[in-house]
Amino acid sequence: MLHRAGRSGGRGVTIVMLVVSLAGWSYPIRNRPAENSASSPVVAVQPWGTTSEGILHDTRRATPAPVPTLTPTPTQAPMRFSTQSPIPTVQPVAGQPCPAGSHDPSKWHPLIDPVTGCHFNHEHKDNPHDLDDVFGPVETHLRGYSVGLPWQTGLTGTEENRYKHESYGWLVLRNLPPSNSRSQNGAEKNSKDVAFVKNIRVQVHGDLHAGGAATRFHSVWIEAQVCYRANPNDCGIVGFGGHLDYGELRVDGVWVPLPNDPRAYAGLTPPAPERQVDNLIAKRSHSATSHSVRWIGRFAGAVGPIAYAGIAHETKDSWQPIDPADPGAVQLTCPDFECEDNNSTARLDFFILRPRQTPPVTADSRINFKGYTDRFLNVVEDCREPGPDCVPLVFENFPNLREISLQNGGPDSFREYDTSPPGKHWIEYPN
Repeated sequence: MLHRAGRSGGRGVTIVMLVVSLAGWSYPIRNRPAENSASSPVVAVQPWGTTSEGILHDTRRATPAPVPTLTPTPTQAPMRFSTQSPIPTVQPVAGQPCPAGSHDPSKWHPLIDPVTGCHFNHEHKDNPHDLDDVFGPVETHLRGYSVGLPWQTGLTGTEENRYKHESYGWLVLRNLPPSNSRSQNGAEKNSKDVAFVKNIRVQVHGDLHAGGAATRFHSVWIEAQVCYRANPNDCGIVGFGGHLDYGELRVDGVWVPLPNDPRAYAGLTPPAPERQVDNLIAKRSHSATSHSVRWIGRFAGAVGPIAYAGIAHETKDSWQPIDPADPGAVQLTCPDFECEDNNSTARLDFFILRPRQTPPVTADSRINFKGYTDRFLNVVEDCREPGPDCVPLVFENFPNLREISLQNGGPDSFREYDTSPPGKHWIEYPN
């Protein structure tokens, strides 16, 4: 954990419906409208195909959609993609801004380049490669990226990284104790707490400031390793992503109505009791007076192996408080960036996953699945590589649980990623 000197702890479409039977489930395969888009491409999914070298090739043919099984499936070779790094125009100098050409927007980096010592003006939180030994190379399911996602939000699916690249961040937790988790066994007559989250890495688009406060959907990728308490080395893996629904905006607990957010007060006469609004769990919680921000995002109601999933993450040094009358107004506390309110602290404090039960349901059943979903976690067909509505979904030897959750709370669970030297402020908006 890094601590910086001087910081205190603190629109309409026709829906096409097909039905694919997957091991006891009937999945409607449907087209979903893209967020902020007039139309959505017709998309579909099927098992991944790889050559012996692991290069993805066209596997579209008259075969069933991927079928979840209750036995382990062989590990497929990873997808490999080439990303050419930029060439610096001048040599980097330690302690100085990294020169033009030295920044690759598809690659993870900290604030300070560990090889040259030059510094960038933003950072991407934890190093995702720290869990490559558990999940495999981070680029495997991300089309060669280690920062940014192939299913970015925006009209063309590229705007998020193009215009708000600095807000991507990884939250990585390794070797977590079983006490941080709660689970329910998948057996119909056995709902004991039998498993825990051992390792997890999540890439969020964490613009927890005016640049993102008014935006409901943000891209995400989540990988988690879940193990049995009785045998911490008996583990399974899940990987999934898409556009996470962060629900409604609240400022100091008060709902702020926005055009694209859920209609929290539908059928009610404001002001409605707060508890009625609380039925919507997903929310972006900001303040008009403080720099603490907490976002809760979820996937719910999707057609596929995941019934429900969500995360919560937060910062205690957002760039600014939020004006509920104009939540997109950029009013930085330090417009010259010469302070510590720069969104450089972060914490992944909650994760939850509810798989759909697969028959037979027994205490030691496992879930195995490889395929794709759309951006909202609905299973689709005919995908050949990751893209806006071709998001990888993987279960490998995963315990057949009703639910698994992780709570990572406490003041010491925040991490500081601003490694500027004392008296220096190298991070710039919109980190």
